Amino acid sequence: MLNQGAIVLPTPNALHHPALLVYDILLDIFFHLDQFGLYRSGCKGSLLSAGLVCRAWYDPAMDVLWAERVFLSRLLALLSSLEIPPGCDTATASCEPASPLAMPLNVGRPHAGILESDGSSCEPFRRPIPQCWSRFRSYAYRVKSAVLDDRLFDPTFVSSTNPDPSQPLLPNVRQLILEPQDIRQALVWMHSMVERLNFTQRQGVNMSDFVVGTARLCPNLTELNLSWGTNVMAMEPINGLRRLRIVSLHGCDMTAVLLELAKLPSVESLSLSLLPDLPSRWPWSLIEPFPKLKKLRMSAVNGSMATFIRILATGGSYLKELNIGRNVHMEDLQTSICAIGVHRYLERLIIHSCQGSTTLSLPILRNIFPCDSLTTLSLHVDGDILMVDEDFIVLGIGLPRIVDFSLQTLKSRTKFTLQALSIAVKSWPSLKTLRLQINLDGAVPPEKHTAPHRQLHTLHLPYCIISTKPVQVAWFIAGLSDLDGFQLLCDECKFWPLVKELLPELRRARREARTRAHETRVSESD
Repeated sequence: MLNQGAIVLPTPNALHHPALLVYDILLDIFFHLDQFGLYRSGCKGSLLSAGLVCRAWYDPAMDVLWAERVFLSRLLALLSSLEIPPGCDTATASCEPASPLAMPLNVGRPHAGILESDGSSCEPFRRPIPQCWSRFRSYAYRVKSAVLDDRLFDPTFVSSTNPDPSQPLLPNVRQLILEPQDIRQALVWMHSMVERLNFTQRQGVNMSDFVVGTARLCPNLTELNLSWGTNVMAMEPINGLRRLRIVSLHGCDMTAVLLELAKLPSVESLSLSLLPDLPSRWPWSLIEPFPKLKKLRMSAVNGSMATFIRILATGGSYLKELNIGRNVHMEDLQTSICAIGVHRYLERLIIHSCQGSTTLSLPILRNIFPCDSLTTLSLHVDGDILMVDEDFIVLGIGLPRIVDFSLQTLKSRTKFTLQALSIAVKSWPSLKTLRLQINLDGAVPPEKHTAPHRQLHTLHLPYCIISTKPVQVAWFIAGLSDLDGFQLLCDECKFWPLVKELLPELRRARREARTRAHETRVSESD
């Protein structure tokens, strides 16, 4: 169906109709036109070739029918049988087809009407308008001519009628969303103008034909999303591909898979999810993977992730963003963090682990310090953060360019003092967004806040961190900002009134601190 430039191809059962796609219509055409058994049964498996040949003809009637979907649905009602929905008047099917093409495939079954996708209504079928019907009949006769002349599946004829890039099927399409039962049939829809392809696959379906044909038929492809695949072997290079996402390759040899993926030298964004163990050893002499990779996301990936991260650096890629997603084992997470430092140009690091008892400590996090360009650091762990106040301050000093910092854990046995956290936050002069979900404790004397944080504009404090008195948290919040454009996101609504109440006292303490500092400087100069 057409929807704002994208096409979603439903499975044949989606509308209770067996002839929804082009290859189904072609199959019906061959059956209907071959009144005398001239259609060879051995050619039924070569519908891919038939589709490629039919695409090569200029002004194919398929384009006309797809442009007018209502006529296409009515045509389908003439070509193949429909089950009678409850409550429909069978008298609407009494009209005689005016053409042999309109004869139903199963003559014995009545044709009541077109069943809507939700099954709520039924519309009596009518013949398409003469112009569309004439073009479709002309198109079908050309197919019949090629069949009768034994030319349709001749390799020479197929190669000579390859689709012209300037005349693709559905020329305005830039995105395809495919859900086919057999992947080889989906290749009929490939054409040179497609830039983005989402493919949702059934388990147990071989995708090798799909991957091989993609490079040949979609040279302008920039984004490829593959879900539930079982095989990516025999991949051809797709030189323009920028973004690649693969979900679930269970049962595959990941070394062989990565070698195939490395044939995509232009990939800048790679997402791997639900994968088996990554190989512990890489065939260094064979290939260097992803030289232009800038963004890597790994979710539910176990095995030697650290090795893979190091491999990317030796292959010439300098990551800008690394996202280690959910369901990563503790050992893999720790070793991966130790390997991150090789990517000195890393700007965004997001770690979200929710499997096992993950433990983070300063010796582990120190491995991030070589990434002096880091601006976003997000640590969401399901275990403990074994750090003392001084370690937290060291973390703030070791990453001076942080703009967005997020630290969340529900099981930390350590309680950070608010004073230490305030000092650490102020060691990030560029910090704009702070998200905390940790155990906080301790008091923050007003005189310790000599100046507010000038850049911070968003502070997110989830409800669960409150293990100290609300007034102390309010002092901490008030000490970070003057509330000019400051946004506080907190489940405890009583914080905001407390902050406003404490702010005058805090400002008075700041003025007194500045006065004492000035008097000290004057006395020292005398």
